[in-house]
Amino acid sequence: MGLTIYQSITPADRPVEQATDGAICGSGHNYQIRKWLGVRRSSWLLFFYVLGYSAYLIGGSFLFCSIEMDNEQHLKSDISRRKEEFVLRYPEVDPEDLENLISGYGHINPVTPAGKLTCIVYAILGIPFTLMFLSALVQRLLSPTYSFLSSLLEKLSNFGHLEVRLVHLATMGTIFILLAFLAPSVVFWALEPGWSFLDSVYFVFISLTTIGLGDYIPGDSDETLFYRDLYKTSVGIYLLFGLVMLSLTLTVYYDIPQLNLGLHLHRHRDIYTGERNGGRNHKVKDSELNTNTNCTMYRIVNYSTNTNCTMYRIVN
Repeated sequence: MGLTIYQSITPADRPVEQATDGAICGSGHNYQIRKWLGVRRSSWLLFFYVLGYSAYLIGGSFLFCSIEMDNEQHLKSDISRRKEEFVLRYPEVDPEDLENLISGYGHINPVTPAGKLTCIVYAILGIPFTLMFLSALVQRLLSPTYSFLSSLLEKLSNFGHLEVRLVHLATMGTIFILLAFLAPSVVFWALEPGWSFLDSVYFVFISLTTIGLGDYIPGDSDETLFYRDLYKTSVGIYLLFGLVMLSLTLTVYYDIPQLNLGLHLHRHRDIYTGERNGGRNHKVKDSELNTNTNCTMYRIVNYSTNTNCTMYRIVN
């Protein structure tokens, strides 16, 4: 029997299965926490993963600089020469007007064959690297998130379980919109000349949804030239933070069964006994599932009241 565990919260109307004290998530066995130098092993691994991910990003920046630097200098020299020739040929054109006309043209992308090939290989490694990084951070943030939900369940005990979870989701959504959406939009609106507030909101939305059309690039104006490197680095860190907040909010959303319409697409929804109850086929409940059933379905179990550990268990 295979066992995969996902963190969740047990609905109040579901049966509760409790484990003995000292058991880890209903395993029924005593356990110990692995620690290195007094710190949890998983915390050390996350720390080293963050260091490795940071080194991967910094190393990639130096790698692309070394590959594209010579070609970039050649392109800059060629563009400067062409602008000088254009001004000499058409002296009635103001050089400043010409600069304003072509300012912002072109974006950062590899143009050499080696740079394009390196970008492909780098992305193949970097995409799963980034997904694992986001997943690790979201899992760490789930603990305080569900602790907040537990406190809401206690304080709003007069309300139904679904209503409390909707309040929790609304709170998480509000935090996400304020910190990762509206506040950055105001910052971009203030720092980027020529951007309207709608342009800033559009850039944030396109970036956080990973659409990335590239029609708006922060930090390319002359006004940001003095602090451009710091500005672009901060934008990258913000986008990473925004993706974590977005993933966390979506996790809370999908953890509410009534809102997760994808659950209706699972194969266990097709199971029924064939018996009719009031003209309807009787659906198999979780408690009726046994090891002879050749299927995979979700069963919600509350393992321990002491650890606040409630998880989805997939019983195969």
